[in-house]
Amino acid sequence: MSQAPLTNRESLPIVSLFGSDGWAMVAGVLYASHDGGASWLPIHHSANLTAVQWLGITGSSTGWAVVARGSAQAQLLTRCTGEALLTTSDGGATWKSAS
Repeated sequence: MSQAPLTNRESLPIVSLFGSDGWAMVAGVLYASHDGGASWLPIHHSANLTAVQWLGITGSSTGWAVVARGSAQAQLLTRCTGEALLTTSDGGATWKSAS
């Protein structure tokens, strides 16, 4: 991936930690940490993930995200204007509707 590692932890708007594993969402880029947040590397980028409002991690490879009401991603997944719940089981590389 061509993006540089994240070094400014103050710029993280959405962060979820589980033990020493963590994920952070910044402007559609999902970052991962496996050292308690000491370092962060980009693992996924998608314009569809810019509407993420909540991020939860339940292990090093599983997690959940809520996509904002009315966003293009929520409309695509739910065929309406409500929030969409997304899930991943591969460390955030791919996301799918949880419903």
